[in-house]
Amino acid sequence: MSNIQVQEQTWSQIRDTIASIDPNFTQVLDDWDPGKEYTFTALSYPFGTHVLDVNNHGFQVPTTAGHTLPLTDPSVPTELQKKLGYSSIPVGFITHNALEVYHKLDECHGESSYKFNRFYSCHTYGMRVHTVNVLFIKQ
Repeated sequence: MSNIQVQEQTWSQIRDTIASIDPNFTQVLDDWDPGKEYTFTALSYPFGTHVLDVNNHGFQVPTTAGHTLPLTDPSVPTELQKKLGYSSIPVGFITHNALEVYHKLDECHGESSYKFNRFYSCHTYGMRVHTVNVLFIKQ
C-alpha cells in the first residue's frame, strides 16, 4: 500500500499474539471464526511517533520513511482510510512495548499541565469495541 507501513493479516496469522494479550477477545473471535474474509491491520510506529496528533489532523499512520501522515491525507490509500476512519481513534491492541498518552489540560501562570497515561502490550484502546476493524501497534 503506497508508502504507508501497514500489514493486513488474517485472524489465523495474528491469533497467537492476541491470545497472549486478551484471551477473552481471542475466544470471541475463535467462536466467530472470521476466516480470510476479514483482515486486521498492523501498523508499526517508530519510538516517539505521534499516533494521534490533534494539531495535525488526528489519527496518524506510519510511512516507510519513518514519518507519519494523517489518515485523511490523500496519499493514504482509500481502502485504509475507510477501514480505520470509522472513529477518531480506531480500536487497537498494543502488541509490543507501550503507548504513552499526553493531553494538554490547561495553562496556568504560563505553564501547561498534562494528563499522562501509559498503555502496555496487554492493553486494548480506542472506541467502538464492537467493530472488526482492529489496529495492532508494534513499536
